[in-house]
Amino acid sequence: MTIARNLSETTPFKIDSTTYTMATMPNRVLLAVTEMGQAAQTETLVRFGVSGWSGLTLKGSVAVPCVRDVIDLNGLRGMGIVDETFDVIPVTHMAALAGEAFRVNSLTEEEVGNSSAPLE
Repeated sequence: MTIARNLSETTPFKIDSTTYTMATMPNRVLLAVTEMGQAAQTETLVRFGVSGWSGLTLKGSVAVPCVRDVIDLNGLRGMGIVDETFDVIPVTHMAALAGEAFRVNSLTEEEVGNSSAPLE
């Protein structure tokens, strides 16, 4: 059995008091980030890999919405976080979000072991 990726699947990921919703990204994004420098990788993985959040607020407890639209970034085009929304994410969350975006878009050892597709 070959395991297909479910592009509508999301995964929650909590940092401090904010719960981020991590998206399944298209293969073209995952392949492209392997050729980018670290700053571009981080921005690309966060903007395409985060599909929402709860618990992110401005001073005064004003909730910050996650606004996504079709964006062009680092030669890629797709649904992602718009500039204004990306800029309010705490910079201290960026590395963890990028790592989690990549992790949730990779097959686990168990999933690889359950695949009967031949490697070519």
